[in-house]
Order: sequence, then structure tokens, then C-alpha cells
Amino acid sequence: MRTADYLIVGGGLAGTTLAWHLLDIGATVLLIDPDPPVSSSKIAAGLMTPVTGKRLVASARFGRLWLQALAFYRQIEARTGVGFFRETPMLRLFADGVERDGFETRHRLPADTPIRVEPVADGFVMSPAGRLDVAAYLAASREAFRSADRIVRETLVLPDDVAVDTDGVRLPRLGLRANSLIFCEGAAGRSNPFLPPMDFNPVKGEILTLRLPEHSELRPIHRGVWLAHRHDDIFLAGSTWDWDHLDEIPTHAGRETILAGIRPLVTGPIEVVDHRAAVRPTLRSMRQAIGRLPDRPRLAVLNGLGSRGSLLVPWLAEMLAQHLVRNAEIDPEVRILTRAVRGA
Repeated sequence: MRTADYLIVGGGLAGTTLAWHLLDIGATVLLIDPDPPVSSSKIAAGLMTPVTGKRLVASARFGRLWLQALAFYRQIEARTGVGFFRETPMLRLFADGVERDGFETRHRLPADTPIRVEPVADGFVMSPAGRLDVAAYLAASREAFRSADRIVRETLVLPDDVAVDTDGVRLPRLGLRANSLIFCEGAAGRSNPFLPPMDFNPVKGEILTLRLPEHSELRPIHRGVWLAHRHDDIFLAGSTWDWDHLDEIPTHAGRETILAGIRPLVTGPIEVVDHRAAVRPTLRSMRQAIGRLPDRPRLAVLNGLGSRGSLLVPWLAEMLAQHLVRNAEIDPEVRILTRAVRGA
């Protein structure tokens, strides 16, 4: 039976980043993931935005999160030889005069924040900011793990495939054994029988890949929808929010919603190159599920990253890795597993 210190279920943003941090500590890791063609991580925008939401407020802990994310992604770029992270200011346009007036009335940045906001016509430019090409990051990481024989391309059948005892976790069908098993399954976690009832609030999002041959603004733009440059004349645009149809089927309504929001933002013709949909793993609490399971300490979870996942995950994954290997404390601001899940 093949052994490792940790088995990670799910090769998306959470599982991949956790694997890197555990490896950096010196642990042995196997990543169990069938590598589906579509997932919320693979179609994620990867935008790291300092001012967010309908109320246009400074993103919580942005300075700390930004510096940690920047250092982590640059390190993985160097290790894999693949570029997938771009620092770029972002343009936020006001939807109407009411939004503009509200922002000018409410907008007060903390004195010690690194966030900078520069007014422009009909909006403002915010920095520091950036975009992670999540699909490229996952592909580069997966290739590095595959070369090191750390990938198990299987689908775990729960609960049948998992046996937990005082000495560790066994997966007899897969021929695997480890000290601990960590679930990083995204939206699929809502049907995981090992997890306690969590306040999952999954939402379907749709994203378009566009060819804009005459559009010259390369900074990401936000105004109801968002537009982000990928390469050459190719851009990503999104996104929609659908809580009623939790599938990966692109819809005409989703396509038209995005295009209607994009048309006022761009110059020249718009060609739709691709259209995808996936289910985001969000929680109603808008926090994250992180930590060991209270009744099964050999099992752990990292889930609920939501739309800020690219910014949050380097910090969260390092925190969980330190907790698993060195029993370090998890920040009480995100320790949702016992508080929000159990209702404590």
C-alpha cells in the first residue's frame, strides 16, 4: 500500500495550494483528483481586487493577503517556469450617479492601508491589484506534481473508499494510506457524508471568452460585470450568479446578461470564443470552512473560498498546513468549522 503524510481530495485552487504549502514544510503529499475538464477553479477569473462589493469598500485584510499572495504565486512561477500571475491596476466604473455619490460619501480608506484609489471619469483606478490565470496555475502545478509522482487520477467514492482509524486513513481500493485526509472538493463537498452540516450556498457562474480585436484597454474593468485581458486580443468576461440551477450547463440567458454588460465597456466587434459554467463553493457566512473535523481529527477540510479565492488561498492554505503539521492555531476570524457549522 502506497503511503504519504497527507492525502488531498481535489486538485482545484484549494487542494493545489495546500499541496504546495505542505510540501514546503517537508510533508509527503498525494493529490487525488480526476482532473475534470470543467470546474469552478478552472474557469475562475482570478481577480484580486482591493475595493469590492456593491458598497465599494476596502477588501478586509487586503494588504496582508496581497503581499502573501504575490510572494506565493511568484515563487510557484519560478519553480514551474510558467508565468500565470499579472500585477495590474483595475478600473472600476460607476453604474450610475447614485453609486458615484454613495462612494464619494462613504469612501474612507484606513490610514495604514496600501490601497490607492485614483479618480477617473465615471469611476476610479485601484491598486495594487492583479489577476491569477487560475487554469494556467493549476496546469503548471499539476505537471510539477505529476513529474514528482504525486498525482492519483481517481474519483473517490464516499464513504465506501475511506476507512479511518486511530493510526490514520486507509483507501484500500486505491491502495493508499496516510496520516490525514483533507477534503478540498469545492461545491462537491455539499454531498460529502464525512463533513458536518455546513452552510453551503453554492452558486452557478457563467464566463465568456471573447475576442476583441479593437479593444485597447488592458486593465481589468468592473461595472456590474467584469472584463479581464488574457492574451493578445482574447479577454475573459463574467460573471453571473444563479442559485437555482446548480449545474455546469452554459445558458443563453447567462451569455446575454454578460454581453449586455460588456457592450458599453468595449470598442469594436465582440466575438464569443467560448462559454463555460461551473458552481462556486460559497458559504452563507461568506467565510471559509477550514480545519480538522471535530469528531474525526484524521480528516480535515478547506472549502468555501468563494469569489476571493485567488487572494485568500495562499494565506488559508499555509495556515492549514501549519495547523496540520505543527498544530499551529487557526485564526479565529476564519475558524468557521466549529462556530458556523456547529452553530457554536
